[in-house]
Order: sequence, then structure tokens, then C-alpha cells
Amino acid sequence: MVSIFKQRKKTGRFSGALESFAASYNAPAMIERVLGNLNAQGYTHTVFNYSNNAQNLHALVARWLGIPSDRLEDAPDHSINRSLTASEVFLQTTLSGHLDQKDVLLIGTMLCNLVPDVSPDPMHISEPVLAGFLDRMTKVCAQTNDLLPSGQHYNLPTLAEAIAKYPAADDAEALTFSKQQIAAVSKAFGMIVERNKGRV
Repeated sequence: MVSIFKQRKKTGRFSGALESFAASYNAPAMIERVLGNLNAQGYTHTVFNYSNNAQNLHALVARWLGIPSDRLEDAPDHSINRSLTASEVFLQTTLSGHLDQKDVLLIGTMLCNLVPDVSPDPMHISEPVLAGFLDRMTKVCAQTNDLLPSGQHYNLPTLAEAIAKYPAADDAEALTFSKQQIAAVSKAFGMIVERNKGRV
């Protein structure tokens, strides 16, 4: 859920808070519906859970393609389409209230492409929101898991594990941007100014 939320922030497609996104998140139910339709039509399909296979992608993809795993090579840049940091999420949220979606998309893209090797820090989610989300997802994921191979099931954390991973927010928390991140945002703003000249 958090990964999709950050992708929506990166592209400017969602301007709200993480709490409201969590309340409307329903990807497992959508997958259940798709798999149910495929089964009803008699289609053969293969489903893999990325989270369960992230460390074994070479062998997984090679087996699916029917080729030796050594035929596949890692991309030169191992950091592709990274997630935003908490500070970048706050920036994108704020900018979404003042810029067009395409401009917010440009800034998010520049941040991730020009500064790819940034480890995302944890998002902050309150305990009540986490508890409500996990309660809802437990029911939804149980239904979806019935249609998935056992090794590809959704695996939800306990509430204690989720709280440890997503600690409650500190409203006074400082934002952190490196020189490279500021340079990327500045370059994006320069491009925005250029393409908007004469549109006053």
C-alpha cells in the first residue's frame, strides 16, 4: 500500500494524506476480481507475488521464459524507479496544491532519475489507522489468497510489526534534502518555467 501511495505522489496522481489513501486502498480485491474472471473464462494464468520473490527474480523469470537463468543480466543501474522519501512525499503533496499534475510528475521523475541511490525512510502512520487498515486487509487478503498459489499469498504483518515499521508521526519532524535532491528539484522548476513561458 505504501509503495503504491508513494508512486501516486511521485506522479502527482494523488494529493491527499496517507490515511485517506489507506482507507480507499483495495488492490487485493481488484486482483481477486481479475483472477476470478480468468478462472471463470477458463484461462490458464501464472501469478507471482513480487514481495515473495524479489531476491529470486532471475531464476523466476528465466523459468517462466524457458531459458537458462545465466542468459539474464542485471541492469547497469540497480536502482530503478525508487520510492520517494518521507520528505519528498511532503514536498510533492504541497506542490500538488499549487502546480499542474504534469509539473508535479516532472519534479518526482527528476528526483528519482537524477538522485536514484536514496534509501526511502519510513512513512509515519498512526496506530488507529494501521489497526483499521490491517483489520480490513485481513478479510480481503484471505479471500484473495484462496485464488493464489500457497507460495504467492499476501503476508500481512501483525499490528506490532506494522507499528515498528511505520511509527507515529512527529509533527515537529524536520524535513531532510540533500544537495543533489535540491539540485534535481531546481532543474525541474527551471524546465517548468521554460515550458510555461507565455502562458500567463
